Amino acid sequence: MEGQNVSKPAVFNMLGGAFSIFFKKLHIILGLVVLGGGISLALMYLWAAIPVISVGGTIGTLVLSAVMGIIYALIGTVFGVIFGLAMLKVLIGAIKGKDVGFESISYGFKNVWGGFMVSLRVFYYVMFWPLLFLMGVLLAFAIFNTVGGASVGIPVSGSGFVDPSITPVAYDPGAMSLRSTIFKGGNMFLGLLGFVAVIMTIYFALVRGLRATFSLYAYVAEGKKGKDALEYSKSLVKGNWWMVFWKLLAAVLLLFVVLFAVALVGGLINGGDFSFALGSEQISTAQPLWKNGLNQLFSGLLGALVVAYASHLFMRLKGMKKM
Repeated sequence: MEGQNVSKPAVFNMLGGAFSIFFKKLHIILGLVVLGGGISLALMYLWAAIPVISVGGTIGTLVLSAVMGIIYALIGTVFGVIFGLAMLKVLIGAIKGKDVGFESISYGFKNVWGGFMVSLRVFYYVMFWPLLFLMGVLLAFAIFNTVGGASVGIPVSGSGFVDPSITPVAYDPGAMSLRSTIFKGGNMFLGLLGFVAVIMTIYFALVRGLRATFSLYAYVAEGKKGKDALEYSKSLVKGNWWMVFWKLLAAVLLLFVVLFAVALVGGLINGGDFSFALGSEQISTAQPLWKNGLNQLFSGLLGALVVAYASHLFMRLKGMKKM
């Protein structure tokens, strides 16, 4: 398929190809989903079982909790990258006509650092500036409400109303009214900045996120690393953004129809108890282990089908641009 001149790949054509390699490699895909999902669930239950450790008062405890949370997130991310690379190796290999089996797990472990760096580069490109702006707004909001709130006598958590007489400025109804107006106006302005930050995040996630979609695919299929993988993905999408957007959106919507249908049938079989419907609940320690396992399995297989479809789109874009 590489190098072939392909124009406007059809959604149903690629879906057919995705289903074809999905069922052709079902035993490998199922193995990767079960193993990766099992590790994910084990990490979740292990994290939930760790008791809260108090060290050095409140600040020390918060710092320790933050460090442990970062370590947990990194471990989860590393395993996610390993099995993500393994899945891509199997699916892209199948499209190319190569028979890749469980040795893909070894590939994932050997290339986890390279895959992690590509993912980190994508995260920086897509989310760094929106998150930095959003965090700045939240910090400004917290400082403004802490300092400005005390000067106008607003409620402070755990301490009731702040007595206006303790402020540096002598109490004066006119002055308090002015400060209250400034305080409300400042909050409205920060709220507007927060709205802009949310819009900015959505825009970056859509526009830049779509440009970076095929970075890991480029890493697995072409051996592109770090910035080169990102630039390769951007080159593929350049001039085809709307086409890629609609192709991916159409596939996701069709697969969600399948998800809804399965959940609906599962609920009906269970006597109308739709809380039991497969894939209808989030995976959490509040749910029984067997239900988490079923939901993890179903979401993993659905995710693999999406990746199979995106792999076909990636190869078609390569053919269109002869890259």
